[in-house]
Amino acid sequence: MIHHKLKLLRKQKGFSQLHVADALHITQNTYSNLETGKTKIDIELLLRFAEFYKKQPSELLDFHDIVFDTNDKVTRLVSLLEEQLKNKDVQIEQL
Repeated sequence: MIHHKLKLLRKQKGFSQLHVADALHITQNTYSNLETGKTKIDIELLLRFAEFYKKQPSELLDFHDIVFDTNDKVTRLVSLLEEQLKNKDVQIEQL
């Protein structure tokens, strides 16, 4: 699960929750909730974590983190990711 990976990466780097939270412009409480799985991570924050840790977003996600009922949900997720990437001036081919 992504929250386990966030904690593992943070500890591997020797960072405090406050350090990572400050770098991502979120509160330490928000970060703690993300790391414990109490709060779900959104696409924008996933991209910020990936940039902070110099990882691809897919490296932070396990496939089982995303559950799809139909192909329509996959299509919507791809559209959402593409829109987020356009806002960040990143092309899907760069991922």
